[in-house]
Amino acid sequence: MPEGCMRARALVIKKKVRIDVEQKRKGAMTVRRTSFMSDERGLSTVEYVIILVLIAAAAVGLWQNFGGNVKSKLEKANTEFDTKVDIGEGEGAE
Repeated sequence: MPEGCMRARALVIKKKVRIDVEQKRKGAMTVRRTSFMSDERGLSTVEYVIILVLIAAAAVGLWQNFGGNVKSKLEKANTEFDTKVDIGEGEGAE
């Protein structure tokens, strides 16, 4: 067989092999994609993380609200105390 024909035949065989490999790779990707979509192992972890984030956000909001209430009550008590001390209205006032 002439050398040119052998090269042409080798190229044809290479292309067929390359096409077969690409088709197998695409088939493997399809199998992986469908198995990935049907895999539910990580869903419970994601759900727990979402719940944890929601609880943390609610806790931060409540803590800020509680802190604001405490601050306003302390400021009010401090103002009343300063007023009574300045005027001399306490129980020990003469």
